Amino acid sequence: MPRSLLLLIAGLAFLNAARAQTVGTCSPALGEAYLDVNQVRARILNNGGLFYRGGPYVFNVPQGSPSNAIFASGIWIGGYIGHETTPRVAGATYGPWEFWAGPLNDNGNPPPDCSAYDRLYSVYRADIEAYEATGAVTDDLREWPTGLGAP
Repeated sequence: MPRSLLLLIAGLAFLNAARAQTVGTCSPALGEAYLDVNQVRARILNNGGLFYRGGPYVFNVPQGSPSNAIFASGIWIGGYIGHETTPRVAGATYGPWEFWAGPLNDNGNPPPDCSAYDRLYSVYRADIEAYEATGAVTDDLREWPTGLGAP
């Protein structure tokens, strides 16, 4: 076997190991919701994927039409921790997915069961304004995980 092919295989094995996550006993996230704004309807997934997890894929423009402008995509996020100078980046590709439902503890470990966190919340500006004016709270606003760091 040519040396360059061996190096390629070794590099791919390292890349796969670098991508591995410890997710404990958590099942892959299945939560999803639809974003309906500005004549766009888009399927949002709780695993970092956008628009597709098996049929149907949904990114309708204009909303309600049979046209899907994008087949699939993923969320990419990055940032610095403390005073580090090297950014940390996570990105969802077409699978296996990068993100899992649930918080991590101080050691970076997930809870024993992530199913309670496998959902998406819909909180609108009107929900916040109604809460501030009258104290009325929607279910999603009441259950919003502020204790886990959500703003």
